[in-house]
Amino acid sequence: MVGAATTVPASYNFVLVPMLHGLGASESQESLLRQLPSIAALLVIFLAGILGHRWGERRFITRCGFLFIVGNAAVALAPGMGVAAAGLTLESIGASGFIVVALALLSAQVSNAAARASAFATYAMASPLIYLSMPLLAGVIVDHSSWRLVAVVWALSGLVILIAARLFLPADDVPRDSRELLTPALAGVVLMAAVQTVSAADRDGVLSVAALVRFAVALVAFAVLYWVYRRTASPSLSLAALKQGGMSLLLIIVILVSFANLWFYLTIGFQYIYGLNVLQTAEAMLPAQLAAIGGAVITRRFMRQRGITVAGTIMLATLAVSLLLSTLVTADSPLWVPIVVMSIYAAASVGAGVPLTNAVMNLAPEGKEGSTSAFRSAAGNIGAAVGVVVMSAIVFTAFSASLTNTLQSKGLNSKQSVSIAESLRNGVTSEDVSANYSVPLRRVERIADVQRDAFADGLRAHGLSGAAFTGVCLVIFSWSRRRQAKGAGPARTAPGH
Repeated sequence: MVGAATTVPASYNFVLVPMLHGLGASESQESLLRQLPSIAALLVIFLAGILGHRWGERRFITRCGFLFIVGNAAVALAPGMGVAAAGLTLESIGASGFIVVALALLSAQVSNAAARASAFATYAMASPLIYLSMPLLAGVIVDHSSWRLVAVVWALSGLVILIAARLFLPADDVPRDSRELLTPALAGVVLMAAVQTVSAADRDGVLSVAALVRFAVALVAFAVLYWVYRRTASPSLSLAALKQGGMSLLLIIVILVSFANLWFYLTIGFQYIYGLNVLQTAEAMLPAQLAAIGGAVITRRFMRQRGITVAGTIMLATLAVSLLLSTLVTADSPLWVPIVVMSIYAAASVGAGVPLTNAVMNLAPEGKEGSTSAFRSAAGNIGAAVGVVVMSAIVFTAFSASLTNTLQSKGLNSKQSVSIAESLRNGVTSEDVSANYSVPLRRVERIADVQRDAFADGLRAHGLSGAAFTGVCLVIFSWSRRRQAKGAGPARTAPGH
């Protein structure tokens, strides 16, 4: 089921450009269509955590499946931008809500340590399995037919969610709660506005109108949320998960580990350094997707044999090493070098996510798995947004500086180096990152050797800084887990120790 919800982000950027052309979208409509999936998904994260428990997981997931199907069907049949935008909104709400509740249900239903290791590893495999095939399928469909057929495939994948929910999920109890929904709704607005503020500040400037308006929305929503929360006797938005020992540190790790994104920067590298087109880049990423699946399998074995702490420490250390290895990629490296590096990174990245997710969900208070899953999802989204700003600044500052220095040393005009870096950086948004490797490189023509060398320097800066952030995550994870092991009782923390 999780894989079915991944079909859209796995192929969205393949469809977006022909969709915009086919619907005659304006530049402002193009920007809206790029941001809508992220906005809609963020708005419902906390509501999903509450409603999944209130309605029952099977009923909630079924309704999310209907939204997913209806939304994608609307995109496939859209006569204009309005219908397409509405369809994408419904699809994003359905997918985001489903993913939050699916993880919560998994955590609530599986209690044995070995079974949890297998369950979370299988959960982690879903995305790379879809990325093995969906980008290639979408590329072929778009090249030989209509983008609307890709949306049909999205809608059909929603049927998998409905069928699986009916066949495999236990029947729901009667509605469990009837408290207010204002606090989780406001929390979603705060999250969405905060993430959009970071993106707008990076794109348009900290003092731009777009950034300031979004910041004002976040501030007002937070003030209202605080006021309502303090005056509600029993708010439905529970902060109990955040009060669990070690939870805050784990969520900080979720944020920081999202900073390094070799998926995206090697995507650009394949196209920028090696001149591959989007479909060829997807093919070059196939070994990495296979390695990601292998990483989840290896981590499952580590967790079953040695526990969460050892598995997480090993995979985070391997992730840091893989980022250091990425610094060895140069403009003259044969194609197999970044493919091997990317494969090691993919295995470690997906592998590290398994014990980290398990550790977070192990701390969920009984009956609060939905809220805990929502906080984990929120932390991941915040990390992706902030990571885009931080890492793109590091990468493209290094790129621009290297390009300027090299051009000047050769006695060539260096005035365009900053604009070239900015034209490349324009594609680096949280929406692009969410699509992993299906990101088309635009407005940047095939470039000279000196520019390829400059991008290799930017990639090197990403590897060094990413390894540093991951190293911090490794230290925090190891320390917090060992501290938790000393002070926790056997009841709740048994899984993984």
